[in-house]
Amino acid sequence: MQVPNQVTYNFRGGVPSSLVEWAGPFQSYTRLKGTAIFAQDQWTLNKLTLNLGIRYDGFSGRTLPQDIPAGPFIAARHVDELKDLPNYKDITPRIGASYDIFGNGRTAIKGSFGKYLFGQGGGLSQQGFAPSVAIVSNVTRTWNDANGNYVPDCVLTNPLANGECTQISNLAFGQPITNLSISDDARKGWNHREYNYQISAQLQHELRPGLGVAVGYFRTWWGNQNVTVNTLLTPADFTEFCVTNPVDDRLEQFSGKQVCGYYDVNPNKFGQQNSLVDLAKNQNLGTPEELFNGVDMGVNARWGKGALLTGGISLGRETVDWCYANGHPELTPQNFPANYPRNSEYCRVTSSWWNGIGSQAKAQVVYPLPWDIIASGVFKNLPGVNRTLSLVSTSAQIAAQNGGRPLSGGAATVTTSTVPIASNGDSNQGTLFDDRLNQTDLRLTKGVRLGRSKIQGMFDIYNIFNNRAPQAVNATYSAAAWLRPTSLLGGRLFKFGVQYDF
Repeated sequence: MQVPNQVTYNFRGGVPSSLVEWAGPFQSYTRLKGTAIFAQDQWTLNKLTLNLGIRYDGFSGRTLPQDIPAGPFIAARHVDELKDLPNYKDITPRIGASYDIFGNGRTAIKGSFGKYLFGQGGGLSQQGFAPSVAIVSNVTRTWNDANGNYVPDCVLTNPLANGECTQISNLAFGQPITNLSISDDARKGWNHREYNYQISAQLQHELRPGLGVAVGYFRTWWGNQNVTVNTLLTPADFTEFCVTNPVDDRLEQFSGKQVCGYYDVNPNKFGQQNSLVDLAKNQNLGTPEELFNGVDMGVNARWGKGALLTGGISLGRETVDWCYANGHPELTPQNFPANYPRNSEYCRVTSSWWNGIGSQAKAQVVYPLPWDIIASGVFKNLPGVNRTLSLVSTSAQIAAQNGGRPLSGGAATVTTSTVPIASNGDSNQGTLFDDRLNQTDLRLTKGVRLGRSKIQGMFDIYNIFNNRAPQAVNATYSAAAWLRPTSLLGGRLFKFGVQYDF
C-alpha cells in the first residue's frame, strides 16, 4: 500500500482525534515455489469400498535483495535476501470409505478422514515478514487540534510529544530494523504448517424409489495455530482495567455488568514493540483450541412427471479457546477478536447449535403444471444478526473506574468489546441474536417451442413475504444508534425474463 505523503488522519464526529504516520514507500519482491505429489488407490472388498490417498506438499519462498528510497519518516535503505520464508514440508493422508449395508445399493454408510494444510495463497513471504516491510510500518499518535485549523501543528518527525501531538505508539518507527519476525518452528520444517483435520460420517437410505434421506456428522479441528509475542514486554508491564456496560434492557444479562480483563501498557513501556510470530504450543501455557461440529439432515424426493422436493436442516457449532493467553497481554492469539477481554468468561467461545456457523434450514420444490408451466420455490431460514457491543470509553472514564490511572500515550478513548460473540461453555447463556431470517422466493416458467428453438418466459418474486430482516447492525454503542440496521434484506422484488435457446 502506498499512502500519499505517508500520513492519514482520523476524525471523530468531524473533529480531529488522531493521525497515522507510515514508513513508506513500501517494496517487496519475492519468489515462491510449490511442489505436490499425490498417490491414490481404490480397493473393493465385498460390500466395502476404500479410497486411500497420501500427499506430499512442499512450499518455500524467499525475498530478493533490494534498495528502497527514502520517505518522509524513514531513510533510504538496502535489504538483503532472506531464504526459507517459509520452507514447509508435509505429508498428509486422505481416507474415504463406503459400505453397502444390505448389498442392494439402497442403504450405505460413508465416512472420510483427511488432513488439510492451511492455504498459503502466495502471500506468506510478503505478509509483513519480508525484511523490506518487517519494520514498524505505521504508528498512531493522538492529535489535539487545539486551534481548529485541521492541521497537526507539531513536528511529525519528532517521535516524542510536541505541539498538538502526543508520543507515537511505537518508538522504533522510522528505524530500518526488523520489528516483525517469525520463529523457525512457525516458518519451516516438517509438519509445522497450520492444518486442520476433517472427519465425516454419513448414513444414506432410499425409503422407496425416488425418495431418499440422509444424515451426516462432520468435525473439523485445527492445529499449529500461531501467536504473536511482543518480546519487549512481560505481563508486569501492563495494568489491568475494567469497563462497565451501559444500563440498557437490550443488553439483557450484560446490562450494567462490569467486565474486566482489559490491559493498558504501563506509561514507561509505551511505544515498545517487537513482534515474534510463533507456534502457540511453544509458549507452554496451554493448548489453543478451534473446532467445528456439524450435523446435516436432508431429504430428496422425486415423483410424477418431474416434481422435485429437496431440503434439510444443518446445525453447526464452533468452539474457540484462547484461555492460554489469559493474564498474558503481551501475547495476541491467532484470530483473537480486537479489543476483547481476557478472562475466564470470555476466553472459551462456543456458539449454540441453532445459531452457529452454517446452521440453517432450506427447502426447494419444483412442480410441473399444465400448459408446460413449471412452478418452483425456495425457502430458507438463517440465524439472525449477532448482537455484539463495541463500547467507546474516554480516558477519564477509565481512570474513574480504575484508581485514577488514565490511558497511556495520551490516548483519548479506548474501544472495548463487552458482549460475547457467543456463549461461554455449553450453557448457551450470553449469545444475543436478532430473530432468525425467513425468506421465500417463487418462480414460474413457461416454455414455447419454435421448431428447433425454444423461448422460455420467467416470472420471479424475490422475498415474497417482504421480510426486511437486518443483515448488519451498528455495533458501536449509543442509546439511539446501537443495533440500528446498516443493511437490510432486499425487499419484495418482481422480475420478468426471457430466455431464447437455438
